[in-house]
Amino acid sequence: MAGRKVLEKGISRRIGDGQSTLVFKDNWIPNVPPPEVLTSSIRVCPNMLVCMLISSPGVWNHEALSVFFPPSVANNILSIPLARAPKDDSWFWTLTPNGQYTVKSESAEKFYLFALTWLRRELMRILVVCYEKRMRRRWKVNVDSCKRSEVATGVGCVIRNFQGRVLGAIARRAPPCASVELLEATAVLAGMEFARDLRCSCVEIEGDAQSVFNLVNGQTCSLFWVGTVVDSILSIISEFTSISFRWVPRGTNMVAHKLARVGSSLTGERVWLEDHSDVIVNVLASDGCVFR
Repeated sequence: MAGRKVLEKGISRRIGDGQSTLVFKDNWIPNVPPPEVLTSSIRVCPNMLVCMLISSPGVWNHEALSVFFPPSVANNILSIPLARAPKDDSWFWTLTPNGQYTVKSESAEKFYLFALTWLRRELMRILVVCYEKRMRRRWKVNVDSCKRSEVATGVGCVIRNFQGRVLGAIARRAPPCASVELLEATAVLAGMEFARDLRCSCVEIEGDAQSVFNLVNGQTCSLFWVGTVVDSILSIISEFTSISFRWVPRGTNMVAHKLARVGSSLTGERVWLEDHSDVIVNVLASDGCVFR
């Protein structure tokens, strides 16, 4: 019984479609244990499922959240990313960095997943042949995020060709995120979608969040909420002819970082294509960027 209590304290649900997670009984909201979730609503629907709080794939139902939860709890729920494609709910271990349950033996540490089923993703690595002609068709996409407070968060992205000429840039207010790592993964996804919308088929995604790029490149895995965003990243890889993901130091990612800071102060998003803002012109110039 003591071991069971320890496990119950350390495990949490990662939401996929929400069809197997109980709203008021399971541990699934970041930093809010089930006893704190209990409200008067539990007397009406004690077995309510999380899927009833989702309006459409990948979108929380804001109206439903405001009915059942106080603003502080609702904001924590909104920080949880939802799968864009149908995916079952799963368990993860909150007391390890990668979400896996750790069992220590006398000889070594072995890692086991606390769940009946876990299908390991085959993370796609796309090796790029660096011929000069191919490099001329390749776009560099730098991404970053900024978290100035729990509610002031933003992502930024700049797309350049091999000469450093800017195709476009974007600064966007980001939704609340449960962790900085999750916010950084959201920035990678936003950059990929921006590049796709501008029809950049051959891209190199760069950012300074090393843990996120390790996840995307398959060097590590995570059962935490960030894994849901990584799944979304992997799901749109096939929409590019060629794509790679590369970690770079913060000092070489300052344009995207500045854009992310701008995004954290916006109420929506700002896109620069043919024009640009004085807010970013200096940092663009210092990085050798020019608008075409």
